[in-house]
Amino acid sequence: MHPATTRTLLRHTRAALLLLALLPAAAQESPDLEGTGLNFDTDVPYGAQSPAQILDILYPADPAADPRPAVVHIHGGGWYTGGKGGQSTFNLLKALADRGYAGVSIAYRLSDEAKFPAAVEDARLAIRWLRANASAYRIDPDHIGAIGASAGGHLSAMLAVTADAAEFDGASGLTEHSSAIQAAVPVCGPMDLRQPLSFSFGLENDEVVIRFLGGTPIDLPEPARRASPAAYVRPGLPPMLLIHGTDDRRVELEQSTRFADALIAAGSPAELIAVQGGKHGMGIAREPEMVQRIFVFFDQHLKE
Repeated sequence: MHPATTRTLLRHTRAALLLLALLPAAAQESPDLEGTGLNFDTDVPYGAQSPAQILDILYPADPAADPRPAVVHIHGGGWYTGGKGGQSTFNLLKALADRGYAGVSIAYRLSDEAKFPAAVEDARLAIRWLRANASAYRIDPDHIGAIGASAGGHLSAMLAVTADAAEFDGASGLTEHSSAIQAAVPVCGPMDLRQPLSFSFGLENDEVVIRFLGGTPIDLPEPARRASPAAYVRPGLPPMLLIHGTDDRRVELEQSTRFADALIAAGSPAELIAVQGGKHGMGIAREPEMVQRIFVFFDQHLKE
């Protein structure tokens, strides 16, 4: 083949791949919920600042159903990638619904669209939105929990520690409703961005953190502090069940260990489960034994 022809084909191939990358992901296939008594609403807007401010919610179909506590899932992905959908996430929402909860999964503005504190503002706005729309989705507005892994673990913890921090309300409104949650399960979450998250990176070269903050923690010490759940430890915080793998090399176990120790020392209820051999990600929380422990935790703190 002539070299010019080869170059043309390569250009067309690259263009096609770029186009595919820019196309929206295929919509999640609607699950068959016949006979379950549940509705599953997807891509529901909870804010108007960005198309990313949407959520999925699995809730009782019967308008007369008793209000249920809600558990909000927050996806991971280093604050710059990831999504709220997928089969494993739906499986979690369905398991929560079978346990008597409304299951919610939120998307949020990623760091390439908007830097910190946008993701924290969005998570808090989603909680306020759930309270504002509690009657429509048969939610008990006084009992809302959160769970997430990695960046989602960080945002779950930030929800737990910033209930009264109006600085994170953003410009999206609904401030007549509370952003507080009543329980959180942060999985392998970064808890102190003022410290290296991994032995592989320092404060000056962790690109994920730099993308999130808009600079290094060295150059932006105050944003790094404000973005750290560990900076808000005090008495009276909601109960937290932290889960972290002992072989996590992206976010070291020490991040959760120090955070849990500080919470306990301050008098706030916390428990850390160190999963032997566990790697980074939500997978360590999906094992049947761990799922059961998570459900028992939420039952204890979200159900009367």
